[in-house]
Amino acid sequence: SQAALQNMKALNLSNLILYLIEGFAALLMFNLKKIGLWIYIASQVGFILVFYTFYPSDNIMTTITLVFTIIFSLLFSILYGVNAKHLKN
Repeated sequence: SQAALQNMKALNLSNLILYLIEGFAALLMFNLKKIGLWIYIASQVGFILVFYTFYPSDNIMTTITLVFTIIFSLLFSILYGVNAKHLKN
């Protein structure tokens, strides 16, 4: 249907923008810039918000996928955060 196609376009565009932001943050962290960590964490929050916005929450598979997305986003954010002492302002 037309609405599903529009939702798919919006979802893909949102994900593309967030992946580009995440890549930029990774580049900043590779260059030892601390602001890259905060941009990375913001992009992870963005992924969770986009996922929660576009997918129905009454589906068990969606709920499981959302939980795994949150777990892995938290895990990598914490692991990067532990090593933030090596980053420079």
